[in-house]
Amino acid sequence: MILSATTFLMGVFFSSMPYDYHLLFNPNAVQEHFDLALRHYQTLHETPTPVIIALCVVAGIGLIGGTIKIFKPNPELQMFEYCSLGLYVLAICVFLTNVKTGIDCSVSHNWGGSHRKSRFGCHCFF
Repeated sequence: MILSATTFLMGVFFSSMPYDYHLLFNPNAVQEHFDLALRHYQTLHETPTPVIIALCVVAGIGLIGGTIKIFKPNPELQMFEYCSLGLYVLAICVFLTNVKTGIDCSVSHNWGGSHRKSRFGCHCFF
């Protein structure tokens, strides 16, 4: 349960990598890269509710699987199981606080008080 949920959610997160790569790691990024990323995140904002519910169910399955492993831990793998659940919860928190906020910023154009065009001078990453 944990492996399938984690793999599925990582695939969803890594689907944004073609847009994020140029913004984060390419010092020669041009305005076209910023515009493509903005359109991508605006499209993500319009995700239908059933898809969002499906992602929440998959994340919940991973949390349930991790919780089950904590109640009946294997003594040899006990620390791994605790840390795995902790990292899984941390990943969900990072998504909710950073990625979801960035997606909302792409639609509202409220960049957190940044008045100049810079990559990292705002709360959103573009």
